[in-house]
Amino acid sequence: MGVCPQLDVLWDNLTVREHLQMFLVFKGIPASEHDRYVEEQVTNFGFTKYIDENVRTLSGGWKRKLSVAIALVGGSDLVFLDEPSSGMDITGRRELWNILKNQKKGRVIILTTH
Repeated sequence: MGVCPQLDVLWDNLTVREHLQMFLVFKGIPASEHDRYVEEQVTNFGFTKYIDENVRTLSGGWKRKLSVAIALVGGSDLVFLDEPSSGMDITGRRELWNILKNQKKGRVIILTTH
């Protein structure tokens, strides 16, 4: 299961890669599969230039994308997204909805919004 709360739960001193790897551990994904899952989310979300940057350097929209990527990483079958596009500009929102559309196969995604 993956969860993206309304407020981002990220650690400033960890990188994008470290966040994704940490949540793969929490989800019980074998270490041998971590690189594949991290690379998949980096590609899907466009994190290539940010992969080894500390989260504190990211804009609010990129932090939000990371929170959604964390919820989806590891092939979570059930995903809860609370206000996933909150704080994003219009372009970021469109990109996020396209990502969700492309990653919905084989999952149940529950969205909440106002």
